[in-house]
Amino acid sequence: AASGPAEAAEAAEVLIVPTLDDNYCYILVDRTAPPPFPLAFVDPSDPEAVFAALESAALGPGAVKPVAIFTTHHHWDHA
Repeated sequence: AASGPAEAAEAAEVLIVPTLDDNYCYILVDRTAPPPFPLAFVDPSDPEAVFAALESAALGPGAVKPVAIFTTHHHWDHA
């Protein structure tokens, strides 16, 4: 288990995914857990971009287990 900031940073993988014209989604992956790896999404406004990022990181179907979705703000055209 992580015991401090340095260990926690090594345990977490953060994927930064550009979405739409001026937004980002963050995908937090815990690769210290046994597969399927738990992950959380922050502001996943563009599903196609999110799925592409997961595939690029070798985190396709069956490799991950979504455990949380966070939205931090909203826009008129997406939530």
